[in-house]
Amino acid sequence: MKLRKTILHDDGCDMRLTHWGGVSGFSEDWGVTLGRSRHIFCLNFGGDLMILQGEKRIHLVGQMIGSFRAAGDLTAATMATSRRAYDFLVLEVSSEWISDFFRGGLGGEAGNYVRWWEEGSVDRLAPARVLTQWEHSIYSVIQSPPEDGLVRDLWIHAQIRGFMSLQVFRKDRSLFCVRQKDVMKTRVASTLLRLREDLDQPLDLAGLAERASLTATSLSRLISSETGKTLSRHLRSMRVERALQLITEEKCSVTEAAFEVGYSSLSHFTKAFMIETGRKPSDFL
Repeated sequence: MKLRKTILHDDGCDMRLTHWGGVSGFSEDWGVTLGRSRHIFCLNFGGDLMILQGEKRIHLVGQMIGSFRAAGDLTAATMATSRRAYDFLVLEVSSEWISDFFRGGLGGEAGNYVRWWEEGSVDRLAPARVLTQWEHSIYSVIQSPPEDGLVRDLWIHAQIRGFMSLQVFRKDRSLFCVRQKDVMKTRVASTLLRLREDLDQPLDLAGLAERASLTATSLSRLISSETGKTLSRHLRSMRVERALQLITEEKCSVTEAAFEVGYSSLSHFTKAFMIETGRKPSDFL
C-alpha cells in the first residue's frame, strides 16, 4: 500500500492539516509542498520519519513530535525498505494566525513562546520530543469528525486551536507520570539515533546503556517494549536502509555498500538485506 496523503483541513490561508499513512517509503521536498514561512508541527504515530534541513535533521520515531519552520531546503523521508505502517499528521500554521489568536499579550514564558512564533523565529529544526497523552489522543479525535462540510471544518479548526493552546501552556499541564513516560521514550529515541550514527560499528550495548543512564538489560527491555523490535533488529534495518541508499543513489557496488554499513561478510549482508526487503541487493543495481 503506497503512502497516501489526505488533506483533513485547509482554509487556504492560515492553516492546513494533512494526514500521511501507508506502508511504502517516500521522500518529498517539503520546502515546496508545505506553505512557505509557516510553522510546522509533525506528530508521528508510527514508523521512522526523518526531517532534513541543510546539515540538521530530526529523527522522529513513533509517538514523537517535531516542530520547525518551512524553508526551501526542507526534506522529509521515510525508510524505503521498511514494511511497517507510517502514520503521521502535519499541521501548518501561519505566524499571522498565531499573533491574532493569542492577541492581548501573554506574560511570562507563555508570552515568550507566542512572540517566538510571531516573529518567525522558528527558522531551524527544534529538538523532537515525545507526544503528550493529549497530543496522542487528538489523532483519533480529528479522524472522527461529527459531520461533513462546514461543520466539520469548524470542528477541526477548534481542535487545532486547542492544540496550539497546549503548545503555549504545555509545561503547566504536564503530570509526573506523563513526564516519566516522556523520559523513557526520549531515551529510546536518543538510543536509536546514536545507533543510526554508528552503523558501521558493532552493536555496543554497554556504551548505549551508559549514555542512556540505564543498565544494558534495562535498555534492551525498554527498546523492545516501546518499539516491538530488539536493538539488533533495529541495527539491521538501519544498515539495510543505508546500504540501499548507497546502491541506488550513490551508485556503490554491493560489496562497497556492505562494508560501508559494517558487514565484513557479503553472504551475511545479502541474508540481512533479503530479510528486510525480500530482494537481493543486486536487484537494485
